[in-house]
Amino acid sequence: MSRIRVSAVLAALCLFAAAFAVVGSGCAGTQEAGGFRAKVLCPKCHAETTLKPIGDIDYETCLCPACGHEYGEVWDGYKSLNADVHFCSNCKAVVELCPSCRGK
Repeated sequence: MSRIRVSAVLAALCLFAAAFAVVGSGCAGTQEAGGFRAKVLCPKCHAETTLKPIGDIDYETCLCPACGHEYGEVWDGYKSLNADVHFCSNCKAVVELCPSCRGK
């Protein structure tokens, strides 16, 4: 009886370790506070963007990766939190969802 119990405990530990290894490996993407965020390409020049705090960059425009729309200002929530945003250094553009795509 105790052999069966020991085997069951070892099997459970092995399953837990395997599950932890799979979950711990994470997703392919760029790390963001609290999780992971997929890589985003600039809709204008198709270069890969980088995550930068909104307060640390000098951007000229904003581009929506979903619809390609060009808009003037980033969402106020990004500014108030000095949040990390996707930035295309080629186009000097913040690449984040536009207000209409963010509402969908």
